[in-house]
Amino acid sequence: MTDIPERSLGFHKEQHWLAANFLENYLELKERSGLRILEIGSAEGGVLNYLASKGHCCFGIEHSWSRYEMACKINQSVRIHFIHGDITEPKTYATQLNDLMDIIISCDVIEHIPADKKEAALLNMKNLLAINGLLFISFPPKYSPFAGHQQVVPSWAGRIPYLFLLPDGLYAAYLKRLKTSVQTVADLIATKHDRLSINQFEKLAQNLGLKILKKDFYLIRPAYEYRFGIRRLRHNCTNFILKEILTLGAVYLLHQ
Repeated sequence: MTDIPERSLGFHKEQHWLAANFLENYLELKERSGLRILEIGSAEGGVLNYLASKGHCCFGIEHSWSRYEMACKINQSVRIHFIHGDITEPKTYATQLNDLMDIIISCDVIEHIPADKKEAALLNMKNLLAINGLLFISFPPKYSPFAGHQQVVPSWAGRIPYLFLLPDGLYAAYLKRLKTSVQTVADLIATKHDRLSINQFEKLAQNLGLKILKKDFYLIRPAYEYRFGIRRLRHNCTNFILKEILTLGAVYLLHQ
């Protein structure tokens, strides 16, 4: 894999770790095999790589062409059907999915979908579920300190909590000064405006007839174990405002 950037391999390894050390247990998959599993926003395919190695039939829909291409390259030795598509537009993937899914996974994707398309995206996920199928959704809530995903900025000076609350013009100028690429700046501005609160998500799920089987709110997200060696930490705060602020990662398991 000498032609694959280290950055892409790093993302793949983290995704693989997350599937092995969190998702498999959370979804109670250890004693199961042969499930039809679809990941929305499959990126480099690390999650699906792990699940396919456990005997599941795996599919991935990825909007980014470059990440879709990387997934196809990195996962050549594992049978996974990757699709370059958009979950808000069924015509981009419908002809390549012939079966309904037992499990659909979407990790930190819904907050990137334009605000006016989130309902369509969630409805399309619901429509892809088999009877008794499960939908896993995770996202950093709207009012958490890193909801703007500013931690992807190459300089430490871009990783300041709540930096994304700066006015758009000032935020963009600051990011450019830190040598952030033009595309990344545009993506971060879009993410700023497309953030999703816990309350908004639960109302959206309820309006679409999705029932919450379980939900967890993390002060320290599971992925931070891989990135920083810090153990995950859930919280049970019930105060409406504090919950939105303290939660760095919200995790939901839903069904129809």
